[in-house]
Amino acid sequence: MTPRAASVREVLAVTAAVSFSCLVYETAIAASFTSLTGDGVLWQSLTIALYLAAIGAGTWACSRRRAPASWPFLFAIELLLAFSGAAAVLGILSLENAYRFHAHFLLEPGEAPSAAAYAAVVFSAHGWTLLIGFLSGFEIPLLLGLCGKGEEEDDDGLHLVLGANYLGALAGTLAFTLVLLPRLDVVRSSLAAAALNLGVCLYVFFTGLVERSRRRAFLLSAAAAFIAVLGALSGPAERFHLRNFYANPLGLADGLRGLEVSDVLRRLLSSERDVEHIRSSRQAIDILARTRILSPVLAHFDPRVETDPGRPSGMSLYLDRRFQFHGATEALYHEFMAHVPVQLFKRVPRTVLVLGGGDGLLVRELLKYGPAVRRVVNVEYDPRIIALARSDPAFRRLNEGAYDDPRVQVVLDDAFIFARSARERFDAVYIDLPYPTNYDLTRLYSVEFYTNVARLLEDGGTVTLDFPLVPLDDRKPREAYRKNAVLFATLKAAGFRTLVPYGTQNRELVTWARAQRMGFTPSDYDPKLAKLLRRVETERFLRTHPGYRPPPGDDFFVVSNEEAEVETFVTCVKRPTGPDFRFKDYGIALHSLTPQRLFLLRFLRFPYDEAPGLVNSIFRPRLFEPEHLSDFAYQ
Repeated sequence: MTPRAASVREVLAVTAAVSFSCLVYETAIAASFTSLTGDGVLWQSLTIALYLAAIGAGTWACSRRRAPASWPFLFAIELLLAFSGAAAVLGILSLENAYRFHAHFLLEPGEAPSAAAYAAVVFSAHGWTLLIGFLSGFEIPLLLGLCGKGEEEDDDGLHLVLGANYLGALAGTLAFTLVLLPRLDVVRSSLAAAALNLGVCLYVFFTGLVERSRRRAFLLSAAAAFIAVLGALSGPAERFHLRNFYANPLGLADGLRGLEVSDVLRRLLSSERDVEHIRSSRQAIDILARTRILSPVLAHFDPRVETDPGRPSGMSLYLDRRFQFHGATEALYHEFMAHVPVQLFKRVPRTVLVLGGGDGLLVRELLKYGPAVRRVVNVEYDPRIIALARSDPAFRRLNEGAYDDPRVQVVLDDAFIFARSARERFDAVYIDLPYPTNYDLTRLYSVEFYTNVARLLEDGGTVTLDFPLVPLDDRKPREAYRKNAVLFATLKAAGFRTLVPYGTQNRELVTWARAQRMGFTPSDYDPKLAKLLRRVETERFLRTHPGYRPPPGDDFFVVSNEEAEVETFVTCVKRPTGPDFRFKDYGIALHSLTPQRLFLLRFLRFPYDEAPGLVNSIFRPRLFEPEHLSDFAYQ
């Protein structure tokens, strides 16, 4: 059978299809590197740059071919893309799994993988970027050559092919963002693109654009089977990846470390400690059910861990792999965020705006003031989080049905847009948003955003935001000064005059008898010497915290809540005023915030320089993620 000639319309349709697949591959690979590296901006930019460079290399290689453009050669390129594109994201995922498996189960506790191992994994993974980009580079030159061989020859063939290419690229980008990623995830999105490449091959084969042969039929069958097998494996691969990624918070790392690799793999695959993975249109939602026993130290900072066994203290939430809260320690976060501003300025807000915090835990704390709080407006970007907070039993148990209260109004909107367009004024604004780990999120920490938030405040109102400040005892004080200075300079540029930073990390005195009940054991020193050393540490603590009243007794131990996720906040007021660290009893139930812990906040220090030049703006965005928020810090 002699191959027939193709029409211009057929060439343009194929051009749009292969361009669609090309952009899906590019965005899927970039998204998979976000999971591997934890830095979406840097690695997506690098991935796109490498991908375009590889396309350029492929285009140059195609131009060096002496043979004219032909449908059999395009068939071969599309078939290679179907194989390599289907395996690309799973291949990157496999390299990431190997890296995390090594870090979690093969290294000693506290030991981090070497920089060389990390670099080897990242650059090996980019082999897929270069391979697919190189193969994609052959497509347009071939299609341009084929466009002149149709029955409807057209002098504008170049413009038509390029136009179809751009339209296909636009469709691929939008489809990945709006349809494929939310519904199929990254792995299955790449398989869908591979299936489209295979569909082009099938069209070329069955419409007579290439000669039919048993060899080509076998290759088509093999490619279809390959994509189908990878599709069947994508589910188990995703479950394994999630357990491997969250090995630390699931309590798997400590229990399996030191075993043979085969035993670790078998137990990891059969583990019942699973992750509920929910893909909303906005973000990836992971809910972990941790079953390991929580320490008595954490119970000291929230007694409900022991006194309320029905409470889902083992539950934790991650959004886009970033930690949000853990059931055993969330009161430490939400009580400090909600109630410390009220204590500092002795004013219960009547109207409250909450930006973010769609889990309802912060709203729960604000509603504790009863009728004094008349209205709470909660602005949340992701409707799926609100739905979970309203219907999921574990969420409702934690937030105590906060969204059922008629005083609470939920607004589904972007916080930046809401702050810019809202007209209502509030007594207090709480900003509970993701940390600025990429340039898109830095707009929520910009001078423009804070200026709009300040506009929404009633006279004397407060703004409280969660931000990863670096404390005074940081190992690199110069970097600590600069990182903190970006936030403080931005807030001051927005018009705030009083800034009160504080944190959830506590060091406090307990009796030695209580410390032993919490699990602290006597040291190897002579008992009298050990008691003397504890007394020295106690005296040092009392000198640095003048006015602190220890519990009754004569033998104390300094205990810290470092096992909990340490958070820091800044409360801002537009007028110059001094905070009051004296505790006022409002008759509400508090479990982590006590009068002594409020008193200790006055001694926390977060250094920063007065540096107006460091103001963060949407026109000059700055990434100010502290060093301790590394990839593994979110696990």
